[in-house]
Amino acid sequence: MPGPVLIVDGNNLLVRCIKAMEYSGLRSGENWQTGPLTAFIGALGRFTRLYEPEAVVICWDHGPSEYRRYLYPEYKIARKETDEAGQERKETAFGMVKTFLKACRIQQVAVQGFEADDVVAAYWRALPGRAKVIVSGDKDFLQLVDEHTVQLRPDGKGAYAIWDIERVVETYGCRPEQLPKLMALTGDAVDGIPGVRGLGPKKALRGLVEAAWDFARVSALNDPEKMNAALLSHALVNLRDDEFLPEVPKLRPFEPLHSSMGGECLELVTFLRSLEMETILNRFYTDTLWR
Repeated sequence: MPGPVLIVDGNNLLVRCIKAMEYSGLRSGENWQTGPLTAFIGALGRFTRLYEPEAVVICWDHGPSEYRRYLYPEYKIARKETDEAGQERKETAFGMVKTFLKACRIQQVAVQGFEADDVVAAYWRALPGRAKVIVSGDKDFLQLVDEHTVQLRPDGKGAYAIWDIERVVETYGCRPEQLPKLMALTGDAVDGIPGVRGLGPKKALRGLVEAAWDFARVSALNDPEKMNAALLSHALVNLRDDEFLPEVPKLRPFEPLHSSMGGECLELVTFLRSLEMETILNRFYTDTLWR
């Protein structure tokens, strides 16, 4: 039986690696910070060894979400800006990881004007009936959990927890496909999702249950301003509607570069040696990076 498709929110995973390795002291001889790259490779390797996936795709942001900014210009504008030094470290880490993945022949996808969230959702939508594992700490992906899909989320203890339908229902009181409506009413200050004024999670859930999950019957949405806020927020958080999802390339089988490929390995070997990443290089030569 083939393994699942591993769909990785690259931005979310790498930002977590950057934060985790901020004070690691891992650097190459040229004073480049290699900690985030080391952590990213380690995490991705754990996932591939655990699930033995049939395909792997790393999804990246490619500029801000154009359609969300069109719907709501304040979308994500409140996010804290990184200082110049932090931005430089971030750009370096992203460049290193993308170069490494390209050299390893691991599929990575970014679509102009769309976030990684949309690319992940597009692959989820394109693979009905196939087993899928979404890797991200972003709770928005919980709405995509179904009988064929689980999400791996950091558990706060250095490991990843599996979120399936049962866990979503137990935690939020509703099924995954109902989450967009619940998230629309409660909003998200970090992402700039306005939500509906005066509705917290418990009150919003109670109102939706009483209204059989029909916005038109929710008593708290009793005036046009609140209804418009609910509908706008739903459009911003809903990842299940293919109307706003990008077209994505066909998945490739997970066949990363193998040490027996001789001259084809030159780019990867040269890259790792330039960063003095001997441990990763040794794992590549012994074929223990991914399996």
